[in-house]
Amino acid sequence: MRRSQAGAIGDIPCRFIDPDGRIVDHDVNRRVVSADPRSLRSARKIVLASGGWHKIPVFRASMKLLSPHVIVTDEQVGERLLDN
Repeated sequence: MRRSQAGAIGDIPCRFIDPDGRIVDHDVNRRVVSADPRSLRSARKIVLASGGWHKIPVFRASMKLLSPHVIVTDEQVGERLLDN
């Protein structure tokens, strides 16, 4: 199954997520060796770093999933995130 068919818009650390920041049911998510992003929410400091206008949807979804303390991005993405 293609990731888009599962409703995924991107990944955070190697786990496909949907626009609401939920991990989608996809075969790759069951086979990947990485930390489950939901387990990162309890970290004392979460830094989310990404850039490029094409990553705005997954950046937003990642913010919903992780609730980061610090965001590092470029000006274009920062302005778009603040506008919405």
